[in-house]
Amino acid sequence: MQAERNSSLDKVIYWALWLFVFLLPPTQNPFGFDICQIPKLTLLRIFTLIILAIWLIRVVDEGQITVSRTPLDVPILFFLLAALVATLNSIHLPTAFFGEFYGARHEGLLTVANYVLLYYIVVNVVRERKHFTYLVMGLMASALVVSIYGVCQRFGLDPWLAIYSRSADVARSFSTFGNALFFGGYLALVLPLPLVLLFRHKHTLSTFIPLSLLSGIVLASLIFTYARSAWLGALGGIVLIALFSYKRIFKNKVVIAALLVIFLSSVLWLVLPSPYKSRYTVGGRVASLAEVTEGSGATRLQTWGMTLRMIRDRPILGSGPDTYGLISPWYRPATWKIYSGGDFENKAHNDFLQIAATMGLLGLLGYLWVLAVFFWRGFSIFKGTRDPYHKTLILGFLAGAFAYIIFLQFSFAEVSTTPFLWMFMGLIIALGRHQGMGGVTLLRKVRLGEGGRYAVYALVISLTLFLVVKAMAPFYADLHLRKGMECTRAKDWREAERAFKKTASLVGNEEYLMWLGDFYLRRAEWNPERNGKLFYLTLSTETFQRAKAVNPLDELAYICLGEVYLYGAGLDETYFDSAIGEFKEALKIDPNYYRIHRLLGVAYLGHGDLAEAVEHLEVAVNLYPKAAYSYVLLGDAYRESGLKDKAIKAYEKALELNPTAHGARKALEELLNTE
Repeated sequence: MQAERNSSLDKVIYWALWLFVFLLPPTQNPFGFDICQIPKLTLLRIFTLIILAIWLIRVVDEGQITVSRTPLDVPILFFLLAALVATLNSIHLPTAFFGEFYGARHEGLLTVANYVLLYYIVVNVVRERKHFTYLVMGLMASALVVSIYGVCQRFGLDPWLAIYSRSADVARSFSTFGNALFFGGYLALVLPLPLVLLFRHKHTLSTFIPLSLLSGIVLASLIFTYARSAWLGALGGIVLIALFSYKRIFKNKVVIAALLVIFLSSVLWLVLPSPYKSRYTVGGRVASLAEVTEGSGATRLQTWGMTLRMIRDRPILGSGPDTYGLISPWYRPATWKIYSGGDFENKAHNDFLQIAATMGLLGLLGYLWVLAVFFWRGFSIFKGTRDPYHKTLILGFLAGAFAYIIFLQFSFAEVSTTPFLWMFMGLIIALGRHQGMGGVTLLRKVRLGEGGRYAVYALVISLTLFLVVKAMAPFYADLHLRKGMECTRAKDWREAERAFKKTASLVGNEEYLMWLGDFYLRRAEWNPERNGKLFYLTLSTETFQRAKAVNPLDELAYICLGEVYLYGAGLDETYFDSAIGEFKEALKIDPNYYRIHRLLGVAYLGHGDLAEAVEHLEVAVNLYPKAAYSYVLLGDAYRESGLKDKAIKAYEKALELNPTAHGARKALEELLNTE
């Protein structure tokens, strides 16, 4: 009876793992603000908790703890300890533990530990031959679903396009990942699986055709991402497969024919008409790999240079997991905005540099140790395995992991794909154990009476439910955030306030508090009465002060609070001093952010300090000479200062950048007519 119950629990654990593998890639929530990453993070947390709870119940029921030892135990332990020490020594403990919310990366200590736990779940759960087969089928079925969606996006067939278009480049396929780069990384990781099965496994027509079609669709979708780092990763994975399979490939004319069909069909998709005018072409993206003086190439070089300086200043323990976005402003060069085309950078775009900067050289050593032992052990298992089918799967997992590691050297890890890297590690080690090549089981007797067992069951279930509710808090907060935004647009102030307050209470980080503070500012702007404006202005300032207290290193909290004071200066000029103070504090965090200098220029201009206004506005246009509005403001400052010729040139530059630049044409005409 007990054996049957344990067998049933094992099946539940395995199928929960299978369901997670299948559901993670396509999971999205079109009703939230963060459509892709928070739903995937929530799914990762919930399934891990459920699987762990069922395993604990099985342990209690069986009366013993069985945990397989693996070759990665020591390096993983070292890596986790380094991450823990880096977290405790971090510049901001909540961010280091939970991960940065801005940009929805969430790669803090909690997520790193979640990945490691997933590895051990796979090692201890996946045992039988059919388990590996079903998991691979689940992986490929899920890849097919999201790849078909990615191909459909290429041709405008996306029911959620209006929602995605606010945050994604719709000219590139991003599927259910919300970002073409993330989608490309996932495809690079999974593409080796159908290819290696196609190359090395014996087929009938019923398996050969589906694998060929799947490979072609995944490859086509990968091309449509226009993600160069993903292309490089996929190429690396394919080369690895070819190195160990070239004899089989060239001996089999059918496989060669299939390869040609897959490649040609994927490329032919490109000539079909798309509703989007895209600046991307395959040739252009390949050629851009050599560009290092402009575009993303220059951004990467600047980012890597910044990161090396971060490592130099905090070499041993780093700044804390996922705190890169908090320290990067201190190192951002004056030319950052000119090349980046973006205001912020919260990742190093190189996995090794990212870990060294945030977890220190100790963390990097641990991470490299994990990867080195994994690949060394993986290839040892591959060479020693006699079962052709297992050998094929091992090579596919190795190639997928290798492809993703290459991808990460030009990108960054995130929750939609990185769990599969750790699962691939676990699957290879599990295959090695299945072949009797590694793994020692530790047994520890646990004797509990019937009452004790039921008490532990209740404790496990209660704790799991509590943690599941906590894990879902970001998901619910995101739903309320979206509702608050929609209610604000509809001017349903009461429901909007309720929603934003709920968001901030569910996840009390500074970002959600800033959304609430911004709502109060909008409420003040729309209020017709002076007293009403002052009331909501006070609520807004108090909320942004709370955001600053939650994370004193977030420059946005200072910038937003300064903007609130700027608005308040229209009601009471004494607010100018407060605005200037907040912008100066923001400038201490990020001295080379053009927007802060521009805001300081506005504040000094309103305050009547023309010399300071001109100084900061000149810095703003030098830091980012493509912003027309900065030249408009500089022209205003010059005109107020009596510098007519300079004002004319500033207005002309603004109109050159933007012919409809607000106020520039009228101001220029007035100046020219006074001559």
